Amino acid sequence: MNGYKTYIASALLALFGVLAQVDWIKFLDQPDAASWVLGTNFTIEAWVYFTSTSGIQQFITQRTSPSSAWQFLYNYPNSGDLTFKFEDGNVAINRTWSPTVGQWYHIAVTRSGNTWYLFVNGVQLGATASNSTSFPDISATVRVGANQNSTAEYFVGYMADLRVVKSSVYTANFTPPTSPLT
Repeated sequence: MNGYKTYIASALLALFGVLAQVDWIKFLDQPDAASWVLGTNFTIEAWVYFTSTSGIQQFITQRTSPSSAWQFLYNYPNSGDLTFKFEDGNVAINRTWSPTVGQWYHIAVTRSGNTWYLFVNGVQLGATASNSTSFPDISATVRVGANQNSTAEYFVGYMADLRVVKSSVYTANFTPPTSPLT
């Protein structure tokens, strides 16, 4: 182990009806289910607090191999990117972002049909992106806070109120939620 830690601080994970409350762990695995096939309309969001911004850091991923995966992460493919990618590194959307260590941020990725959005603190990062690739049914657990197939790429910091929903919650700038997500 490399000593990096992801702390999911009293996060209530509303994962398609699967609820789990966890405190002070390195990463969290959720079992595979048909509901993890994200489809063409979804939003993934969380509050994150970096204690380091170096290296590739995974927020949430489902992966069996590089050609069968989806990942929401920081610092890929270049230093300072917020990225959602899937299927053999096919980047759906990535935008430059330089978070400050020691500060909370609300992050979100939304897919609405073929249009993709990234948000930090309710503000859209750059323009939308277009990608029509369909998601396969990936037979793997979903991992929060680290890469699915290795003990690398830990999110280094704290994460709260992670939510994955099968609807396009954010398609324009918004005020980030201040109450726990459901």
